[in-house]
Amino acid sequence: MDWQFRYIEIIADLNESEMRLLSALNNHPSPSGASVTGVSTPFGLNKKEFELCFDSLISKGLVFDASLAGMPHSIGSGVGHPPRPRKRIDISPLAKMTIQFIPEIEGIVKRATNLSP
Repeated sequence: MDWQFRYIEIIADLNESEMRLLSALNNHPSPSGASVTGVSTPFGLNKKEFELCFDSLISKGLVFDASLAGMPHSIGSGVGHPPRPRKRIDISPLAKMTIQFIPEIEGIVKRATNLSP
């Protein structure tokens, strides 16, 4: 039950652009493999809005910068160059569970609406 309240808090704290970005990431076959460098409208958002949403979602623990995932390995082996931030992003397990909870919330709201006189 505590997690359900947490999921509701998370969803209530998202704006429309953040929700759109999370949904796109959740439906993407491999978000961490998706490069957003050089894209003028990543995930349907203009570049500035994307960056703002990305930073906000990171601060909420819902996405992470997957560009940095292989950094210790690549630098330690002397191969390649340090990755650039925001090149690849991925959705966190918390965000995945929150998104999976959305249909349950919709059902609760629908049932409550049907009970209203």
